[in-house]
Amino acid sequence: MNTGTRQGMLKLWACVLLCGAALSGKAQEAQVHAKIESFTNAYAFEATGLYTNELDIVIRVLSPEGARDNSREQISYNTSLQSMDILVAETVKASGQVLPVKPDAINTQSGQLGAITRQDAKIVVITFPSVAPGDAVHYRIRMTQTQLELPGRFFELRPLSDNVIWNNVVITASLPEQLEESFLHIFSKGLRQSGPSIENGRRVWSWRYESKVASIAEANEVDGVWDRPHLMLSNAGSWRDVAEAYASLHRPKVRVTERVRKLAAEIVVPGSTTDMDKVRLVQDWVRHNIRYVATYIGPGGFEPHDVEWILDHRYGDCKDHVVMMEALLRALDVESTPALINAGTTTYSLPAAPSPYAFNHVINYVPSIKRYVDATAERYPFGYLPTEDAGKPVLQVYGDGSIAYTPAVTSQQRRVKRTTRIDLRGNGSATRETDIEALGLAAVQARVAYNAVEPAQRTSTAVRQLFADGLQGSATQQMLADNGTDRFVQRIQQEIDELLPPEEFTSFTLRPANTGPISAFTLLNSFIAKARSHAMLCEPLHVEDHYVITLEKGVSALKLPRDRMLEESGVRYAGKHSIEGNVVTVDRVFDWSPSSTVCTAKQYLTLLPLMRKVAGFYTTGLLVQRDIPE
Repeated sequence: MNTGTRQGMLKLWACVLLCGAALSGKAQEAQVHAKIESFTNAYAFEATGLYTNELDIVIRVLSPEGARDNSREQISYNTSLQSMDILVAETVKASGQVLPVKPDAINTQSGQLGAITRQDAKIVVITFPSVAPGDAVHYRIRMTQTQLELPGRFFELRPLSDNVIWNNVVITASLPEQLEESFLHIFSKGLRQSGPSIENGRRVWSWRYESKVASIAEANEVDGVWDRPHLMLSNAGSWRDVAEAYASLHRPKVRVTERVRKLAAEIVVPGSTTDMDKVRLVQDWVRHNIRYVATYIGPGGFEPHDVEWILDHRYGDCKDHVVMMEALLRALDVESTPALINAGTTTYSLPAAPSPYAFNHVINYVPSIKRYVDATAERYPFGYLPTEDAGKPVLQVYGDGSIAYTPAVTSQQRRVKRTTRIDLRGNGSATRETDIEALGLAAVQARVAYNAVEPAQRTSTAVRQLFADGLQGSATQQMLADNGTDRFVQRIQQEIDELLPPEEFTSFTLRPANTGPISAFTLLNSFIAKARSHAMLCEPLHVEDHYVITLEKGVSALKLPRDRMLEESGVRYAGKHSIEGNVVTVDRVFDWSPSSTVCTAKQYLTLLPLMRKVAGFYTTGLLVQRDIPE
């Protein structure tokens, strides 16, 4: 799918430059280098569903950084769907002098929306003259919707990000007076609504908004757009309306032709008679034989190619993969439905009002085996959804319009078992060898990361990992086992120049050669702030660490960490420590099984003390004594 065609009008006007990266804590106030002084947005809808959208914006520049970042504006639109007119473009000096943008400072080019290039997408670049602190840039544009992306349906979203200071925001929507109010479905959050009233033969609603500060988003934040002020306008009253509009473009492309029947018969090997077998074999064929390439037909990003076109070209996007799977399965007497979903790790809920722009991806759902299948997920073994598809609301296109959910990832599907052997010498040097067994989804991540490094570069990569831990020495990395699906094992060997500092008594934290691909430390480090304002991503995991530390001549263990056990609110930790002769053995198991992939701000407060305890368990070191020569 392509939701980028609306980028020009859904764009967040992030007119402030935020200093520093997003913090791990509660949303922090940002240093503001520019602010929106006024923002007027007027929608005028007609009975056909077509409409105009006129935007007038004034941005006041407050610093040299603000002048740099706001001296150019990029506006994208789709020429197959829209026309765009620039009505005003000017710099307004602090003195009041107006400097119009000259025609040669407005340039149009074929556009790229996200990572997708489309010939009918255009980007208009406006370069404002002589912008300095205290000045304002002002432009007014009119976007005219000339064709609807989904048959008979229009959808508009106006988000108001809190990383911008908004002043004098006025948004209006109007209909011809003869149209009933019910023609326009409205949802707003955080805006002051008035109307409707009758003005010049039109029924008019208006919304106002302003904000006093700008803030930096919280770490691992999810569902940010739906959690903040926004306005949604459409003529679709239900999710079923969305599903039916999408189906009208999709259904005609799923044809069980003679070519499709023949191919399906070739794919299914003898003895594969169950629906589960057929789905597995069809998915494997589609994802390994239909290359993923984002190519579009029609006015928007919702219409797939015909099944014969896909077979001719052997490539397509997610919509085309769904068409291909559905046709092949139907040839084998297995029914399926497209399922609209938002893939990624930042959105786990749907807006209060139905809209196709809540989704950016489509997969298959097979009712007979109650399984969702993503045919674009080439690296994932059958039975596993990519993590960005898991635990998500979906709209089954052939259903009744009710919202279903993909299965959430469990901790047993993201497992890592590590065995670390450390030979610790009296001079402080050490040999550290870690075997990392990644299972389930973790195996996919580990395999991808390992294969992304050229064989000749693996030694230098292992050495860089050593340096990242603040250590020096030499290292090697090798694969020990790979079943190609849900198990991947690698070994990292390190010769460390100085694992212990040159002190008689010291403590060192137990760490493997590599904490990936599933890291408990990454999760624990996201629980630092005293509170949060917004929900966060809480991905489950299961991590087992087994250490065998051999203390050679000149070094001895003085004290081991205490054994620990914690089990509460989905958090489970068990740590055992023992010594026999000169060998210390440590076993640590951390399992995080949240009730949902999304943790609310309230749940965060409950989890915070538990996660901080576990972090303390992990950082408790082994106390040793070295024989230091006089």
